[in-house]
Amino acid sequence: LGRADDMTINANLIDVASGRVVAASKARGPDVFVLVDSISSDLSAQILGAAVEPTEFASVADVTTENLEAYRAFQLGLQAQRRFHLEEAFEHYQRAVTLDSTFALAQLRLAGLAFDSGDLSTGLTALRAAEDNRERATGRDRLYLDGLLARIDNDDVAAKEAFTALVRLYPDDKEGRMALWQFYEGDSEERRVLMEEAIALDPLFANAHNELAYWHARNGNYETADSIIHIYAELEPEEPNPLDSRGEILEMAGEHARAREAYREALQLRPDFSVSLNHLARSWILFENRPAEAVAELEPYTRDSIAAVRIHALSLTRDALLAAGDIDAGIEASRRAAAEAAAVGDSRGEVQIIQTLLPTQMALGDFDAINGALGRLQLIDPLNAIGPFFGFAALGEQGQVAAMEALGGLIRGGVSQTPQMTKFLPIVTDFIAAEIAYYRGDFERSALMADSVRKQGGMMRLGNFSEIRSLLELDRAEEVLRQARQLEGDALRADGGRVDPVPLRQAYYYQARAYEQLGDTAQAVMLYGKMLDGWEDAAARMPGLSDAPDRLAALQAGS
Repeated sequence: LGRADDMTINANLIDVASGRVVAASKARGPDVFVLVDSISSDLSAQILGAAVEPTEFASVADVTTENLEAYRAFQLGLQAQRRFHLEEAFEHYQRAVTLDSTFALAQLRLAGLAFDSGDLSTGLTALRAAEDNRERATGRDRLYLDGLLARIDNDDVAAKEAFTALVRLYPDDKEGRMALWQFYEGDSEERRVLMEEAIALDPLFANAHNELAYWHARNGNYETADSIIHIYAELEPEEPNPLDSRGEILEMAGEHARAREAYREALQLRPDFSVSLNHLARSWILFENRPAEAVAELEPYTRDSIAAVRIHALSLTRDALLAAGDIDAGIEASRRAAAEAAAVGDSRGEVQIIQTLLPTQMALGDFDAINGALGRLQLIDPLNAIGPFFGFAALGEQGQVAAMEALGGLIRGGVSQTPQMTKFLPIVTDFIAAEIAYYRGDFERSALMADSVRKQGGMMRLGNFSEIRSLLELDRAEEVLRQARQLEGDALRADGGRVDPVPLRQAYYYQARAYEQLGDTAQAVMLYGKMLDGWEDAAARMPGLSDAPDRLAALQAGS
């Protein structure tokens, strides 16, 4: 009703079977699309229940499904993901794409979560479906899809361009800002402005308050950060993540004991909130260098009535034991976690645990264990793409270059014949070439092809670090330092705030080797000492690290 510059829309949702009005909404203003968005959000909250706030809903222009149940599942998935209940989000997205096989945005969200958890089969299938259904989406949705697809391809330039265009063309879109701010440094003004704009668009946007609190903490404004976290907690009552965020901000301020209290409070709300369990273990392992305390703190969770909690606690116990240099006990904890996952039918969890242990087995040169793990992966997940690459690297470590070349050919053939993976064939080809060149002793070609892989987006680390070793052979110490520092950063940010102890010690070792080449004895001695601290017995069992004590002794004698 009304005129072009002042319209009113009254909407009644009627159950045609009974004639009863089950929901109603009204909106007034000059823009018909904004009115429809407003009514859609209002009605959706009424239909889907009080668990979902109206502000959590995407604009109607973003909805790429006509299936109400698929839409409900997608919105519940978004809400769960924002609250960091990732397993719940995964299940909701799976339901959404089952109900509507053309729902591209849900497929892409599912792919992202699957890739993050190491479930490549689900991830690749969902990614291919999202690409196939892209053209069905609206203009706004296509930009969002293009940005997410570019992120998955590790093309941050294209992703940033897509999200920047989204914010420019749709200035009312808070989701675009949420996606765009990740491309700016954590303490940058651009990031702060985007978060404040998102809050101005939606004062109830809880995640924007969370990110803004982190921004202030990174800039040393801890009191401001804490006050914003309190707003976040008010917007998300009875949710654990505000407490977890408060813990991380306290960590930034150096208050580690208070941070652990915040993590424990989060876990009292939800023992299965794995992020807080990660951070609690990390606090002891990394910031206090007391892994035995982490083992003790985790022990009650290894006996929890919830299987997912027991499995995750055992997996974290593995991290603590490896950090303490108790390799056998760490591996045993990981095997117990995998056995628990198998016993309750959690195949995704079992796959993730096996894949997490493979780099440690590679470092130990335990090729029988690697072969056994790869056989189990093949049985659980025949489409798993990670396993064959570890088998490929293991052949190289054993000097079986001809067998390695044959397996490389099979891997390329499998990629070229798998529709979900065909787009990755060029990067897989260069990766295989780089690995084979290293084991042939052609270090120049290995480094060249590895650089090509990195420029195309990079691939998984296999625990053999052929590129870093090639660069060491070529006396390219500055490049070794860059690669080893990246390895250190990855090890300190492993899987949602965990610490991966074996790659972390390997990163210290390779940095020390680089400083040796550069003639910086003081830095090399410091890093060898850091790498060997409480770890001499463990290093002695790892062929790639076992010379560290002799190198350290020689440097100390020379100085």
